[in-house]
Amino acid sequence: MPNRRTPMTLTPPKKDQRFSASALKLIAVVSMTLDHLAWAFVPLDSFSGQILHALGRFAFPLFAFLMAEGFWHTRNLKRYVMRVGVFAFLAHLPFQYFALGRLPLWQQSPLDGIFTPFYTSILFPFFLGLLCLTLYYKTSLKPAVKYAGVFLLSVLAMLGDYGYFATLGVFFFGRAKGNRTQTLQSGALVLGFLVVLVLMPAPRDNLFMLATFFPLGLIAAYNGTLGFAQSQKAKMGFYLFYPLHFLLLGLLKYTVLHQGPIFPTLGF
Repeated sequence: MPNRRTPMTLTPPKKDQRFSASALKLIAVVSMTLDHLAWAFVPLDSFSGQILHALGRFAFPLFAFLMAEGFWHTRNLKRYVMRVGVFAFLAHLPFQYFALGRLPLWQQSPLDGIFTPFYTSILFPFFLGLLCLTLYYKTSLKPAVKYAGVFLLSVLAMLGDYGYFATLGVFFFGRAKGNRTQTLQSGALVLGFLVVLVLMPAPRDNLFMLATFFPLGLIAAYNGTLGFAQSQKAKMGFYLFYPLHFLLLGLLKYTVLHQGPIFPTLGF
């Protein structure tokens, strides 16, 4: 029998708290797709590029929040964490192909660093964020050991897109455990550091990063329900879309249109 978990306690929803988890997930998927379309086909310094990337900033906060929600709501924690880990692995090669137009493990570039073949998608840091929550809440280790584990997992997250911001985003959202004020404060803290770090070297090119805070308004309007995507097929569809959209966009860009790579290299 699955391990049925107690859903986290939410403060009573207000009339303006009308977004279910399914609605937030759909918004995040659309946002992510627009962002990746922009990276592939629209110049970053163009007005349309900035607009599309601004819309794309909704994806990371929403997905990080939903990962933490999954931790508290899932009926089988082990299966949930393993599923995220498996799809992080499955998305690795499609992600690299989308970003580089090649697979660094077999097609190396002089620009590649030692970790380039292993640099992967954001699902890997999200997976590590779930491990952080598991370590923190589901073990009897001393607090110092737990925090040391969270630190080490956050360092390991540097091998993935968004790095430790993605891992700590899941961790801090999870620690809020349904308290809306703490949830929004945690999100603002992590996103604030992220935005400042990205804006500092090139503020003009990265103005779209300011839109990263907007999804907190959607999270504030979350009503604590699963919503319309309750079937197993619907849930798996969201997971399958992630590696498949990388593959399809990569094939369109490199095989059909014969364009150059989005980035010269990845990682460090």
